[in-house]
Amino acid sequence: MLCCEYSFELCEIPRNFKSLQLHFYKTPCHYCNAQVQHSVTCLLCGVTMCYSRPCGSVQETKAANEGVLSWHARVHEGGGSIYLQPNDGTILLLQNGAGATFDTPFRSKYGELVGPSSTDGGAFNIDEHGGGQGALDSIKKLYVDSQLANAVLQQRKNPDSAYKIYLKHAI
Repeated sequence: MLCCEYSFELCEIPRNFKSLQLHFYKTPCHYCNAQVQHSVTCLLCGVTMCYSRPCGSVQETKAANEGVLSWHARVHEGGGSIYLQPNDGTILLLQNGAGATFDTPFRSKYGELVGPSSTDGGAFNIDEHGGGQGALDSIKKLYVDSQLANAVLQQRKNPDSAYKIYLKHAI
């Protein structure tokens, strides 16, 4: 019996936090082409989009009364997606409109997470030394094992770290 072995990989991102910020600094939104200060990148397909403001070019989001992240996950990723916020490196898991944030995979060689008080973004990497590669692999495993919904529900037990992604647009 022949068996092909397939491997799932997330889209390629810079492994160094400073390089990540420089790479995504001027990346425009895929949908409205605006250069926004706060964006997210889908780690499944590599598309960068608006995060902190409503994206005006996706008319279907207004009709469905949802934000562009929920719309993108529903239309392009089958309802679930993994997003990376380049500003702070946090991970956002989204499943059927419900979402939860997870710690950044960018770590120092001592395992410290990159954060707002971090002065040297070049010292934070996704590698084996600080545990960042393991953190990213565990997020990827959640997706491959179809466990995004369970992970979101687990995070929703903590009201400080979970939230609903639906953005009600005032028209």
